[in-house]
Amino acid sequence: LHAHRQNEELYIFVKGHGQFIVDGEVLEIREGTVLRVAPNGARAWRNTSKEDLFYIVVQAKAATLANGTITDGFEVPGPPQWNRE
Repeated sequence: LHAHRQNEELYIFVKGHGQFIVDGEVLEIREGTVLRVAPNGARAWRNTSKEDLFYIVVQAKAATLANGTITDGFEVPGPPQWNRE
């Protein structure tokens, strides 16, 4: 088990299956599972299959996206210039 002082984590499971525990709650995880864990959440994961368990973890200071909204995006003029094959 581990937790963080300031950083939250986003786990993206891309292959395999297993279990994830956070604050005593056990969740089944598999390809396509996405979990966000608050800094103080006591967490761990394990592989429960014979294949490898692959995941991506993104860590960021908690609440840093509080001011992020969809209004931040804007359209860029013109069509995309795709490479021709």
